[in-house]
Amino acid sequence: LEYYRAYRPEDGEIDLASYLLDEDNLAEKIASGFYPTPTVLAHLQRTLGEEPKDPDATDVGPFPSRRLKSDIFDAAKFAEKDEFVKSLRPEPLESDAEFAVRLFERSRCGLDSGGLLLRLLPAVDELAEAEVESEFYTRVRRMRQTDDSDEIFDWLIGLTNVPSKKIFGYKKGAGFESGMEARRSGGNWTACYVEGEWRLVDPLWGAEILTEFDTGNYSKLDDQGNVEDSRKSEGRLIYGCNEFYFLTDPENLILTHFPVEELRQWQLLARPLTLAEFHRMPKFFSGALDEMFHYSINPSSHPLNVILGKPGTVKVYLREAAGQMYDYKAVVSIHKSNITDGTRAEIKQQASINGYLSKTTRMSHDTMVPVGCANLMHFGAGAQLASARLKTDEPGEIKVEDGERLIQLESTDQRPHRLECQLYGAADESISPKNLLSWTVGPKTSIQFLSPDSGSFALVVRDRGIPVCQFLLDSASEFRDCRDFPLPDLDSLGGLDVADDAVQELVRPLSHPDPYILCNDPSLQLKFASRARLEIRAELSYICSNGESEELSGYTFISRDSDGFIVDVRFKIAGHYVLQLFYRQSSSSPWQRYMNYFIRCVGQLDGRAEQFPEPLPAWSSDNLLLHPTQKLLPLNKPVSVSVRIGDPDFKVAYLLNEGKNERTVMQRDDVNIWQGTIEGLEDSAGSSVKLLGGPSENMCAELLSYKFESEKDQTIRNKEIRSAAKLNLSRLGNERLRKRKQENHERKEMALDPLPDAPRPEELADLQLENELEKLLLEDEPPLGEAQPEAPEDEPALGEAQPEAPEDEPALDAVRFETLEDEPPTMETKNETSESKDEPGAEQRGQRCLKDTIDKRALHRDAGMNRSHQIENITLALNSAQSLGVPVSSEAAELAQSPKLLLDLLWQLIWFGLTDAVKQAAAADSQKLKAMLPETEQDADIRGIAPEQMLMRWVNYHLRNAGSERSIENFSEDVRDSEAYALLLQQICRLTSGTA
Repeated sequence: LEYYRAYRPEDGEIDLASYLLDEDNLAEKIASGFYPTPTVLAHLQRTLGEEPKDPDATDVGPFPSRRLKSDIFDAAKFAEKDEFVKSLRPEPLESDAEFAVRLFERSRCGLDSGGLLLRLLPAVDELAEAEVESEFYTRVRRMRQTDDSDEIFDWLIGLTNVPSKKIFGYKKGAGFESGMEARRSGGNWTACYVEGEWRLVDPLWGAEILTEFDTGNYSKLDDQGNVEDSRKSEGRLIYGCNEFYFLTDPENLILTHFPVEELRQWQLLARPLTLAEFHRMPKFFSGALDEMFHYSINPSSHPLNVILGKPGTVKVYLREAAGQMYDYKAVVSIHKSNITDGTRAEIKQQASINGYLSKTTRMSHDTMVPVGCANLMHFGAGAQLASARLKTDEPGEIKVEDGERLIQLESTDQRPHRLECQLYGAADESISPKNLLSWTVGPKTSIQFLSPDSGSFALVVRDRGIPVCQFLLDSASEFRDCRDFPLPDLDSLGGLDVADDAVQELVRPLSHPDPYILCNDPSLQLKFASRARLEIRAELSYICSNGESEELSGYTFISRDSDGFIVDVRFKIAGHYVLQLFYRQSSSSPWQRYMNYFIRCVGQLDGRAEQFPEPLPAWSSDNLLLHPTQKLLPLNKPVSVSVRIGDPDFKVAYLLNEGKNERTVMQRDDVNIWQGTIEGLEDSAGSSVKLLGGPSENMCAELLSYKFESEKDQTIRNKEIRSAAKLNLSRLGNERLRKRKQENHERKEMALDPLPDAPRPEELADLQLENELEKLLLEDEPPLGEAQPEAPEDEPALGEAQPEAPEDEPALDAVRFETLEDEPPTMETKNETSESKDEPGAEQRGQRCLKDTIDKRALHRDAGMNRSHQIENITLALNSAQSLGVPVSSEAAELAQSPKLLLDLLWQLIWFGLTDAVKQAAAADSQKLKAMLPETEQDADIRGIAPEQMLMRWVNYHLRNAGSERSIENFSEDVRDSEAYALLLQQICRLTSGTA
C-alpha cells in the first residue's frame, strides 16, 4: 500500500487494505471458495443444497435448494398464457380480489400464479384515469410512475395460496461502481415457495430494463489512449418481461442482491456471503439472461473487483470451463478526477471485460446450422435490439429465395447508430463481408444478403461493437446461378450509403431508391428528380474474375426530362457491375459522389449491347438523344439522326463525316427536334461522325460523336458475342446439373429412386437453348485457316484481362490422346497422296488444312525457329483440330499471350479425345462399354447415351470395382475433392500393370 499512501478515497469507497491478496495461496483460496466465485457457489449449491420439501406445506423456513431453475420452469410452456395476460386489464371499480379471480382462474399451481404475475407487470400500459377508481386500480394505473411493480406483485401474490417473503437489502444496480459500497435499500425482492422450495423473484427488475445509464464518473479510452467524452445520463426504461429474475437460482441472484443482516438466511445459499464479500465481488454480468454464459468463467488471478496495480501492465487471468471457447472484449475507462486533477499520481481506471462463447454449431435434421453469436440466445428481435433502440419485422429464421434476401432494421429514435454485420457459415466460419451489402436511408438500415453457396448462414448485427440481434438464413433449397460472379470491394469505392439529406434535397431517386439492383435485361434506366440545375456524371465498372473493377466507357448516357434527369445503362454480359454517380452545381465546382449502385445482372445477355454515342464538351444534359442510341453506324445504309436540343438559341446543326469531310445539314421542327440523314460507304469505315450545332454556323460546337463500323469493330463484336454465349452455355449447364443433384438429394431423403439420365420434359427448353448457343459459337467462328485480326490493345473482350506472357513461352509440340479404345486418333497425315502434297510448303502456311491432315512440308523444322515460326506451326495444329471438330475459339497469337486460353484449349483437346473415342466405341457397339453399364441398363442402346453420360458410367464402373459406394453425377462438384479420381487412377494402374 506504500504506493497509495497519498490516495484520497471518496465517500462510500471501501478501504484499499481489504483488497490485499494472499499471493502464495491464491489459487487454493479461489478453488476452496475463500474468495467466492460464481462457479464455486454453484458447485456448493448442487452438492450441499437440500432436496425439495412438501409442495403443499405453508410453514417451511428458508433453506438452500439443490435444484436448478431449469428443473422446474420451462418458459416455452407459458407462451399461450402470454397472450391471455396481454389482453387482461383491471376495471376502474374492480378490487384487487376481483381482479385476482380473473387473473388466476387458469392457474393450477403457485408456479403458474407467479409466472402470470411477472408477465402482467410489464404488459399493463398506463391505464386511463377514471372519475371513480378503486385503490387497486389507482396503484396499477400509476405503477410505472411510482416504481411500484414489486408492491403490486406482493399485493397480488398475497391473494394466492403461495407462501412468500418480502426481502430488503442491497442491490448492485446501474449506478454501482467497483470499489464502492452497494446502496442500502436499493429495492425489494420476494422469495416464493413453489414446487417444494424457495425461489427468488425481483418483480421490478423483471419488468424493467434500464439502458444508457451513465454516472458520468468515468470516460472511455480508445485504442490510442484518447479520452472519449462522457456525460451523466439517467438512462431510459424499457418495459418487458425478463425471465431471468423469475425463480432465479440463489447463486446467480447473490451477484447483485444481498439481504440485510437480519434476513441473511434468505440468501438461500449453501455457502452464505458476508456483506464485505458481496461488496468486493466483481460484477459478473449486467442482468441479462444471455450473459449467464459468463458463469463458466472464473477469475484465477484477481478474484476481487479492485486491483491494486502500479504503473505498467496488469495481467488478468480467467479460467474457462472445460470444453468451451470464448471471445473477449475489454473496455477501459479513466476516472474523471484523473483527467481534471493533474497533480494526482494515482490513476484510477475501470476495466469492463466481456466474454462470449465462441462460435460452435448445432444440428438441424441433417444440416449443419450455425450458432452465430453465442451472446445472443435466439434468432430474431429481442431485448438487446430494443435496448439499442432498433426494431425489425423480420422473423428469426428466414427462407432465402434465389440466393438473396433483403433485411431491414429501423431506428426508434434519433440516436445515430453504427451497425456492423458479420456472416457465419455452417461451421461458424467467418464469411467474406462482400456477401453483405448495407445502406441507410433515414431511420432504416437495409442489409442485402447474397448467399455464397447453398446452406445455412447466421447473420449477426452489432451496434457499436455490441451484438444486438441475429438471423438464421436458410439458402439450402434455391440458388441462382450467379453465385460464381466475383463480388467487388465496395468499401474502396465509397460503400453503398445513400447521399445525406442535404444532397437528397437537390437530387432524389424516383425509380431505384435502393443502391442494390437485380437486373435481367441488357439495359437499365434510372430516373431522378432534381430541384436544381446540376451537372451529373456516371461511371460504370464491370467486376472481373479477380475481383478488380474494369471501367467501361460509353455504356452510360445521361439526359434530362421535365422532372429531373435519366441515366441509361447497358450491359454486354451477365455479371456484377458498379454504377457511380457524381454531381456538381457548376463547371467550376468539384465533383462530389452522390450514390453508388451495385447491379447484379443475371439475365442471359448475348453480348450485343453497344456503346452510346460519345457526348462531347458542348453536349448538355438538357438535350435528349432520340435516334440512333448506339455509337457505331452501319455502312452502306442511310441512318436517320434525331436529337432534341434544349437551348432555344440553336439555329444551326449538321453532321460531319470527318473521314471524307462531308457535311449533312439537319432540319428542325417546331419542338426543337433536329433531324438529318447520313450514309457511309465502304471508304468511310472507321471514320468519326460528329454532330455540331450552335446559334450560327460560325459558332457551332461539337455535341455528339458517332463512328462508322469497321472490320475491326465487327471482330470485337463477334468476340464479345462468343464470350457471352460461352458464359451463358456454362451457366445453363451448371444450373441444370445443380437442380438435378438437388432433386436427387431430396428424392434420396424420401427413399425414391434417382432421376433417369434421359432429359426430362422440363429440361428440354434449357437443352434446346444450349444447342442454339453451341451453334452460335460455331457460326461466329471465322473460316478455318483464316487469321483473326487482333483486337486493339485497349479494347479486350469484356472481363478478359489478358496478362502478358513470358518472353520464352515454349511452343506446343504435340498433343496425344489416350482413349477407351486401343487405337488413339491421330493428327498426322493419313493420305500422303493428297493434292496438297505437291504444293510448296510456304504456300500451305495459313491455308485451310484438310480434315485429319497436316502437310509436314508446311511445318517449320529449323533447329533455331523464331517465335513467329512457332506460332505458324501452332496455327496449323489448331486448324487441323478445328477440322476434326474441336471447338477452338482462340488463335495461336492469343494463346501465346494468355496461359488461361492455353489451358482452356488443352482441356478442349482432352475432352474431344475422350468423347470422340466414346462415340466411336458406341458406334461399334463395343462390348467393353456395354459391360460397364449398371445392371438396370444392360439392355439399353449405348448409342443413345450422351458421351459425357457414358464417361460418368465408365468412372462409376471403376468406382464399383474399387469397392467404393461413391458415384458421380457430374464432372464438377462431385469430383472436386479428388477422391473419385484417386480411386479411378488406382484401378487404372492395377489394370495396366497386370495385377488385376
